[in-house]
Amino acid sequence: MTVTNHYLYQLRQKAISLASDTLIIMLMRSGFVFNPLVHRMLINVKTNTGSIALTWSATDNSVSRGSGSFVTDGFVEGNQCTSTDGSNPGPFTIASVTALKIYFNETIVNSSGTETLTSDDELPTGNGYTQITETLSTPPESVEDNVNNKVDTTWDDVVWIASGGDIGPSAASLIFDDTSSDDTIVMGGQFLENGVPTDQTATDGNPFTVADIVERAINY
Repeated sequence: MTVTNHYLYQLRQKAISLASDTLIIMLMRSGFVFNPLVHRMLINVKTNTGSIALTWSATDNSVSRGSGSFVTDGFVEGNQCTSTDGSNPGPFTIASVTALKIYFNETIVNSSGTETLTSDDELPTGNGYTQITETLSTPPESVEDNVNNKVDTTWDDVVWIASGGDIGPSAASLIFDDTSSDDTIVMGGQFLENGVPTDQTATDGNPFTVADIVERAINY
């Protein structure tokens, strides 16, 4: 897994304690790509505008607002979004975002009204998986390795059992600090097979396991 710069900053500000904070692990939807420079806080993968005036444009496949900020709300490039607008329910994927405008990869229909735009890149609740509930072991185990000039902090494996259907497909796992004031994203990573990003699925009755959860600090 790759840690975020925001997590490292929060550590140095003593806003995070791995020994006592509650860390939650999430499974992310198919198509999600973890970016440690963009996914800084939980709102960067799960947020909404609340009920506001939105204008949808087919000209440039965008949605606009007259005040406030999509950026401050937490929307980032790559988010999968849905809306309460009947003509544009989604899902849509964000191509780019500014304070007052979001551009999507998909086709948009002209519309306007007081609606809510929501992003959620976590795997939906169902079949043995429940959003924002699975905590990591506390405290984790840290090992100092002076031969290889590193410190590894390791958490126990996490297992969900698929029940009533499949869990997945999931492209990645992501861990955030539920105790920190801004729900700091600690680290995340794609699921790999032979070094290639590959969605993972647990079929009904089988375990979905995230193993080898390690944060590695290397002294260069």
